[in-house]
Amino acid sequence: MKELKIFIFCLSLLLVLTGCNSAKEINILNFKAEDVEDVEVYKFNIPTEASGMIVTEDKDIKRIIEAFSEIIIEGDATDINLVGGDVISFRFNLKNGEEFTIAHWEGILMNLDTINYKVSGDSIVNLWNDLDYQKNDISESKLPIVYD
Repeated sequence: MKELKIFIFCLSLLLVLTGCNSAKEINILNFKAEDVEDVEVYKFNIPTEASGMIVTEDKDIKRIIEAFSEIIIEGDATDINLVGGDVISFRFNLKNGEEFTIAHWEGILMNLDTINYKVSGDSIVNLWNDLDYQKNDISESKLPIVYD
């Protein structure tokens, strides 16, 4: 009987400790690299001083998609007010004519639809410097809108 109690206690403790990890992995992008025509990537701190590049190589598009798959969601960011900081935004132009826009802003991943998460991982932040494309000045009107 004593052994059964110890077993049940250990099992309960294991279940509790497993549930304490609130970080979760989810699939943020609902498409594959082969569905993407190109990716417009923008970086700015002040929107009027934004730079952008257009990623066209299949291997680099796959790399971007892989970077998004490495993100760990830490929680909801709906009530977090963001002011200032570097923004890296992405406009995925899909081969079927649709587009998907998302931005990484100081540890927050967001778009106008349903994504608004506090995230960890530097995979997105590092992309800007790691992608070897010409970076051009972009007018504020061309930036994707990801925050209302």
